[in-house]
Amino acid sequence: MTETELKLDDIRNGLDRPDLSDAELVACLDEAAARLGLTASAEDLLARPAADADLRLAVSCLALPQPQHPMAMPEHDLVPEKSRRAASSFWSKRPVLLPLFLRKR
Repeated sequence: MTETELKLDDIRNGLDRPDLSDAELVACLDEAAARLGLTASAEDLLARPAADADLRLAVSCLALPQPQHPMAMPEHDLVPEKSRRAASSFWSKRPVLLPLFLRKR
């Protein structure tokens, strides 16, 4: 791996975005450098030492694209019989919480 690829991997790991490709990361660095008014391109910034102030500033101001992987929805076991029994046992133990017109008289 070249030094540029190692720096891109470090930036990717620091941002916790393993889904970003090198091209996307370089494009984001170019955009950040342009918005900050830096005269250096992304390639110039990546050629500098990792502790360079302009590189750290550009990385801290990156506008990253949305993640490519979809969010996984949690799975629920919806069994109406169990939920009805649980609700009735809850209210049978706590009749004081029921509204007056629902209480047994």
